[in-house]
Amino acid sequence: MTGPVRWILVAALLGGAAFLAVGLLGGFGEPASEDLGPAARFRSSAECAECHPEVYAEWETTWHAQAFTDPDVRLLSNDFEQVECIDCHAPRPVFETGIASPPLRRPDRRADGIDCIACHRTPEGFAGPTPGAAGGCGPVHDARISSPEFCAGCHDQHDTVKEWRTTPFAARGETCVDCHMPEAARASGKTGRSHRWLGAHDPDTIRSALAFDVERAGERLRITVKNVGAGHHVPTDARHRAIDLLARIRVDDAVEIRALDRYRNPYRDEAIPNTCIPHGEERAYEIALPEGTGEIEVLLTYKLTPYPVEAEAILADEAAFRDGKAFVLFRESIPF
Repeated sequence: MTGPVRWILVAALLGGAAFLAVGLLGGFGEPASEDLGPAARFRSSAECAECHPEVYAEWETTWHAQAFTDPDVRLLSNDFEQVECIDCHAPRPVFETGIASPPLRRPDRRADGIDCIACHRTPEGFAGPTPGAAGGCGPVHDARISSPEFCAGCHDQHDTVKEWRTTPFAARGETCVDCHMPEAARASGKTGRSHRWLGAHDPDTIRSALAFDVERAGERLRITVKNVGAGHHVPTDARHRAIDLLARIRVDDAVEIRALDRYRNPYRDEAIPNTCIPHGEERAYEIALPEGTGEIEVLLTYKLTPYPVEAEAILADEAAFRDGKAFVLFRESIPF
């Protein structure tokens, strides 16, 4: 084979290789733009801010926005050496990978975390819950964006949506967005769903989920903790979160700090039970009042990471409380 015939064959082979490479990049990188219609020109959440500045400002402050850059996440994932963590912390659009299916990791813009594009972009445009919307991004109505199934791809990794299905919230049709994306009136005069997603990092949200009571009953102290407000277990989702019930007992000049319970969903390799509190369940405890004069201070503390585990060390872990990685949810003192 010589002359022009050889060059035609080489060109055909190179062209086929280039076509294959483009196909592979389209399959494993960002989807090919011709499949995305009006959504194709929007490549980052920053572009959404022009038309949706208040929503963008809400999102920018959230843990969704920091999902890939949060130092605790990077520490717990060994700086994302556990690559499966990237799937939820920097996902490709949910509508492309499938509602209720675990998402796929995207190859770029990972520092944007869980952004506008991850939740809203579809092959037809940008999905929202409102029919009849219009705009340059090609808004389309898709009620599935407000469904628990939409959240499940990431948040049911640890059974949060399964927990919700067993509660009265599910029976009443109250979903994730009713609690975590309540209606918000904005300065522009518009009303829409809040994009702040208050939850595990907000102490007031956690307090609203629990009823905490301490009372003296004769020579004993009775303590109850009940999940009254969460449509899932408390705590839920990430396995590194823990709620500790502690008692600081002061008698004359002596002080004892006692661990009463820990509520936590353990890692899969930990041979300990799941002690999270399901919706509607109450846990009760009693402490015998010691002889002498003093007081018992009962504390319910919440930590984003469960260590240390010893009672004294938990309360002495000042750095965690100061840095917002731990909170005192409730505190009550009873003298005797």
